Amino acid sequence: MNHQLIIRTRFALLNLQNKFMYNCNYKAKSTRRRCYCTITATSQDNKSRPRIKRILQDGVTTDKRSNIGFVKARHHDGIVNVGCIDVPEAVQRSILKCAQGYSQKEITDMTKKLSDYLKCRELPTEHKEFKGVVTEKFDLFRMDTGISDLISDQGDLKGVVELVKMAGKQAVLAAKQEVYRWRGIDYDSATATAYLVGRGPANYAATLRVLNEIRLREPWFDPTSVLDFGSGVGTTVWAADHLWGSGIRDYFAVDISSAAADLARRAAPLATNVTHREFLPASTQVRYDLVVATYSLIELPGRRFRNHAVATLWNKTNPGGFLVLIEHGNPFGHSVLLEARQLILDSDPSCSVFAPCSHHLVCPMSRFSLTCRFSQTFHHCKPLNNHSVHTEWFSYLVLYKPRRPLTAATWPRAVDHVRKRGKHIICQLCCSDGDLAKVTFTKGKTNPLLYKATRKIKLGDLLPVVVNVDSAGGGDS
Repeated sequence: MNHQLIIRTRFALLNLQNKFMYNCNYKAKSTRRRCYCTITATSQDNKSRPRIKRILQDGVTTDKRSNIGFVKARHHDGIVNVGCIDVPEAVQRSILKCAQGYSQKEITDMTKKLSDYLKCRELPTEHKEFKGVVTEKFDLFRMDTGISDLISDQGDLKGVVELVKMAGKQAVLAAKQEVYRWRGIDYDSATATAYLVGRGPANYAATLRVLNEIRLREPWFDPTSVLDFGSGVGTTVWAADHLWGSGIRDYFAVDISSAAADLARRAAPLATNVTHREFLPASTQVRYDLVVATYSLIELPGRRFRNHAVATLWNKTNPGGFLVLIEHGNPFGHSVLLEARQLILDSDPSCSVFAPCSHHLVCPMSRFSLTCRFSQTFHHCKPLNNHSVHTEWFSYLVLYKPRRPLTAATWPRAVDHVRKRGKHIICQLCCSDGDLAKVTFTKGKTNPLLYKATRKIKLGDLLPVVVNVDSAGGGDS
């Protein structure tokens, strides 16, 4: 058993060496009961590997437009995170009424199964990728069966045709077993109820966190109309109503599931100005101040459908309005947002990236194969869930269609957990020059006001400073 473990470890190291360009050395020692394995990894080409810039506190200065020094450190302009979010009491009571037809065990099992599936869901395989896998499998079957030799010998043509058909069917079956089998979800009454109970509070928390950042950084923005694409159970309506209240006169919710739309009406009884439809408005003249798509793009069956949906949503956004896209905080959700970001920047050069990026360049997180994701804590409905406090990981993108210049500054954002030590702080920031910078603030050499403000930021917050890239030092993370 121990020898088999050593062999598997060796093959894993070979894959690591081929994929990430590392020289991996290992020492294995096997006894009757235990297996010891020591692994060391060194880079084959240090110059070709991307590096995160390391910057000392001397290369960081406080932005004069910030309010650091005038307010308490935990209230400076860069704080965009909110505390643990609770679902409104009226909505909680409505959720409990919607789940009355199921026992607690049934609703718990359904919500856990659906939530786990959604978080681990991958993107659908594109037709070109699947066709390439089928071609590879067909070539392997052709070599194994010797079809090429039979064709060159000009033997029985009928037999050759039958062998080609059989090899083609086997190639398609083998390709289907290898690629990810994506399937759309049919949100019937039971599935929609499970989504309302299990994913409703999480969606509401992520949406409220993103929309609240717009309200904090751009106080002048007061939307009067909202378009919710893939509205589901209506969590965007809950969040927008909580922030802007009666100022929003028109909600237009689009979702193909009639069961989810029915639950959305029952879960938000106070919102009477909501129109539910299965399709987007056909008129190109109908536009909205705020357009939101929460966990919806990954539900579309391919890249072509996602690009069409993103382009349509951007056209439905009013000048001076925002387009908000939110997906799961995993590599698949991040890649979907990167596709949408690049598509809109290419089609409309006047577009402004509001958050989380502070630039219009290539995402630096993708260069390091990292996922740009953020977290938000929230409370579940207590009678239906024993563990009341949960954390939702999400990725998001906010685009602004310019009508007037934005007032918010392009400050760097913390894209990793801030490491706070006794007398120094380490922050990994996404800067306005399109690079990642790892900045170290020491207590003795940093401005005391800036040091206190830095200790209060968390993952996703902005740091109201100007980073001097010329002060970057060597080394990598």
